[in-house]
Amino acid sequence: MNTTALAPTVGLILHFRHHAHTAACLAALQADGIDRAVLVDNSEDDGASLSLLRPALATLAARGMDIALCEPGRNLGFSAGVNRGLAEIRKRFGAVCVLLINNDARLRPGAHSALRGAIEQGNELAVAPQQSSAGETITAVLYHRSTGLRLRQPNPGTYDYPSCCRMSLAHLPSPRPLSPPVRLVTTPPPP
Repeated sequence: MNTTALAPTVGLILHFRHHAHTAACLAALQADGIDRAVLVDNSEDDGASLSLLRPALATLAARGMDIALCEPGRNLGFSAGVNRGLAEIRKRFGAVCVLLINNDARLRPGAHSALRGAIEQGNELAVAPQQSSAGETITAVLYHRSTGLRLRQPNPGTYDYPSCCRMSLAHLPSPRPLSPPVRLVTTPPPP
């Protein structure tokens, strides 16, 4: 177990048009003990959804949540949006744990603690499973490097791939990429 105390967790959310989803996502983070977040507006809707979101942001801020808003003025795409958010996190908060979560996902009570536990055990990345609409827990699929197929059964040349992941937590102690290979650690869903 890693004996170094981890820095606080900062949520990273890419907002995409659905203000109610983003507001509920941020509220769930705050309810599970995360009081800092960076929100990247990837909506490209001339600020319409962001203006609908602002009252919820003000309410969360009044309850003690520190939310940094990045408004690039266009949809950066997922990767560039995440990179923009990570740059803002490093600039504003320094070395922290980052919880990357889709704006339509909800952090279940206890999930933050379970993810941090995996990081505290020395893992660089922890991935929470997704619940399907039928209630099935999905942890990962198997990705075949040569064919690009995502499979549910192991085959030669496949490896775990968190394509169904809606949230992940990583400790970013310095501005460096994660050291390969990154071991995929899935945490069980909280009861």
